[in-house]
Amino acid sequence: MKQILLIATCFSLKLLAQPVPQLIKDIFPGDGHSYPGRFCEINDVVYFFANDGVNGGELWRTDATEEGTYMVKNIGPGAASHCESTWGCGSEYIVMNDILYFRATDNIHGSEIWRSDGTEAGTYMLKDINPGLGDCSNSTFMSAQYFTVMDDVLYFAADGGGNNIELWRSDGTEAGTYLVKDFAAGSSSVPQFLSNIDNTLYFQCRNADDESEIWKSDGTEAGSVLIKQMWTRSYDYGNAFFKFGDYVYFSGDDNVDAYNFELWRTDGTPSGTILFKSLNPEDEDGSDPREFHILNDKLIFTARPESYDVLFISDGTDVGTVQLKDNNGNDFSVEFYWLPAENKIYFNGDNDDDERGLWVTDGSDAGTTFLSAIESGSFADYSATVVNGNNIIYKGYDDDNGCTTIFQSNGTVDGTFQSMTCDDLSYPYEMITYNDKVILDATSDAYGGELWLFEPEFATGINDVAENNEIHIYPNPAVNLITIAHNHFGTNEKILVINTLGEIIYSSTLLSGTQTINIKNLTTGIYLIRINNSVTKFIKDK
Repeated sequence: MKQILLIATCFSLKLLAQPVPQLIKDIFPGDGHSYPGRFCEINDVVYFFANDGVNGGELWRTDATEEGTYMVKNIGPGAASHCESTWGCGSEYIVMNDILYFRATDNIHGSEIWRSDGTEAGTYMLKDINPGLGDCSNSTFMSAQYFTVMDDVLYFAADGGGNNIELWRSDGTEAGTYLVKDFAAGSSSVPQFLSNIDNTLYFQCRNADDESEIWKSDGTEAGSVLIKQMWTRSYDYGNAFFKFGDYVYFSGDDNVDAYNFELWRTDGTPSGTILFKSLNPEDEDGSDPREFHILNDKLIFTARPESYDVLFISDGTDVGTVQLKDNNGNDFSVEFYWLPAENKIYFNGDNDDDERGLWVTDGSDAGTTFLSAIESGSFADYSATVVNGNNIIYKGYDDDNGCTTIFQSNGTVDGTFQSMTCDDLSYPYEMITYNDKVILDATSDAYGGELWLFEPEFATGINDVAENNEIHIYPNPAVNLITIAHNHFGTNEKILVINTLGEIIYSSTLLSGTQTINIKNLTTGIYLIRINNSVTKFIKDK
């Protein structure tokens, strides 16, 4: 972080110290790796999967303290993992009514749906859907594309026996867990891309002739209606079907002999399901639209009109669906996965000027800018996180040490930088925001891959904050000295002066209810005074 030391006549100055990560708990003692991951927060508790070296991979919980970090239940007996009978444990948990649902095996039953309220007694199998050692699903059907919640009911793809994967529902009780409909009698329909759109379930499945179809459902057999025989696909499983305006948008192909996915939309009726726009009409492979989000009241998504992926923005009209350029009018490419923040989206990109690395956009050409050439990791939602507003933490490559570590950005060039070195932590993999801090899986030489807590500091821009009356500045404007008066804060609180670039140019500690700062050497302009989360502005005059 760029910091400028000011000359002050009223008291000594103190430079900001770089935040240091804290080990929450050495789950696998010594330099072993517990590999904590698949984080999920419910009521100020983060749940995750970890291996302590004794009990195998199991469900854990943490409140970011050592004493509050412990195994919820040893589901797999002895050293067996709770997901040992399948390849991996599934990439997602799902939460309904403050209960965590996930797939697990106790090695008495196969892989089934389990539920947990965070206690050992409250962690148990929902229902033996595929009786005995049969799995209600295999490793393929363990991600967000096969789970959703609608009207306090969990919907999911499951095998009830006989390799017959169909749509199931559960209200969280054994009696309330049952098959919705057999969409492919005699074979598996494999319901996929389950999406709750205004309390209507949209999904893709296959019929008995192995033809792909798009359906909608109110959660009952009678209320399950075929929309159209066609294909859809998505790489961002949580929003394969995406509501924008009066329509649900998706990547579709109605030609069974081709692989030509383009931008479709539906109003929920067969006649209202149409090709909205062909973005790659010359290529039989189609444009493959995906990763739909709403950004500043417009639909934004990735598509491939030619040989590489780009960003499109749409207002819901044909003429208003256009490719984004960067702030210099250049074309740019975008890689898989983004990180949506408050009113910006971060992504890895590359433009015609070979500006390759971290980019940010607000959905306009002027607001699409290159931030950093540092090679960054995936922006899948588990490997980067929004701490607050547009402030993010992500993993990037440390050239000096030849490994990945933690970086941060506030959406500006000056506010994008490496937060720590590989000597602090290396190879972060998964992370989650927790009370404006970050819980993450990362590696240190002393402890191996363990659970860590990191509290980043972000520079705050002049236009990113609202003033309040807890801090009083006088005179304002001022030329040489300003006095800060307050009646809200105790002594030893941190006080910051921040310029219009978001740079922290001065830091010290409050000594009393009033304090004077020498601003003679500041350039003319607007500055912020920040104490904790309270901010006010002052003007440096000539």
